[in-house]
Amino acid sequence: MIMSFAFGIIWGLMIFNIDRFIVTSTGKGDGTEAITWEEFKGAIPRIIMGAIIALTISKPVEIRMFKTEIDVKLYERQLEAEKKFKEYATENYEDRVKLADDDLAKVENQRNQLQELLLETTRKFNDVANKTVIKYRSRTDDEGNIITYKYEVPHPSIKSYQSQIDKISNQLAEFDKNNAEKLRKIEKYRDQLLSEKENVLGNNKQVAASLDGLLERIHLAHEVAGFWITLFITLLFMAIELTPIFFKLMLIKTPYDYIEENIKELIKAEQGIYVLYNYYKDKEGQERDLVKHLNVDKVIDAQKDARDIERKLALYALEQYEQTMKRRIDMDPEAFVKLNDQKTNGG
Repeated sequence: MIMSFAFGIIWGLMIFNIDRFIVTSTGKGDGTEAITWEEFKGAIPRIIMGAIIALTISKPVEIRMFKTEIDVKLYERQLEAEKKFKEYATENYEDRVKLADDDLAKVENQRNQLQELLLETTRKFNDVANKTVIKYRSRTDDEGNIITYKYEVPHPSIKSYQSQIDKISNQLAEFDKNNAEKLRKIEKYRDQLLSEKENVLGNNKQVAASLDGLLERIHLAHEVAGFWITLFITLLFMAIELTPIFFKLMLIKTPYDYIEENIKELIKAEQGIYVLYNYYKDKEGQERDLVKHLNVDKVIDAQKDARDIERKLALYALEQYEQTMKRRIDMDPEAFVKLNDQKTNGG
């Protein structure tokens, strides 16, 4: 709340100063009630700036005016966003969990096939385990008589079944050994996906609640208010912003305006500013004023005169020096020649 309050003050002062600058910088035109094209053309930049400010101000006010209706619509949007987010997250994670379940089911099916084969073989083994086969054997006693007797022996397939059981048991143990690490990784990955899914769904409400920005409220304000009400509010603020500009262009000069112009001209005169209005035309044929800064020209002229005096004095000094040297040469020309020879020879 403190940050919002501070920002509101800064924003209000900024808009106020920009608006004040736009209105105060707009001249009174030609002093008549009619707004000519030249006056309007000169005010176009200020009109555009005023329209931008009006649009900037109207939207927050519009949002505040329809706050109750916007809050209801916004809550509906948040519920829809929450539902869509939940569906998206569920679908996204369910696809990956399904892939992990398919991998687990594939390994589990292979193991179940071995277990079923082991169970079937064990059942068959148990069926023949209690069965025996009757065999007959004959022998001759001491007196030479042939004696035949019968005896029972285990079923001949029991060894085959036992061998199959051992083989399948070894295959099952080898299968468990080879796939233990794979199953552990798949189950860990699946648990991780489910945990992430729960975390994402847990943040669902928070994500939906974040759908509360300025842009969303502006869209909802347009939906709630409709085109015409929104246009009316915007035009109202544009009228508030642009009316002072047009009024200033329509104002007729009063005695106060002439007094103000007189004061400004006096200030210019005191500061040495001389203006020749509509003195020349530029390349586009637009009349321009010629502004002369008399104080500046005075300083420049003084500087020029000082430079001229310095130059004249330097020339006079050189002339006097020349006359002095001439008199010395006339008095003793040989001494001057010897002195020059010494200078030439480096003496």
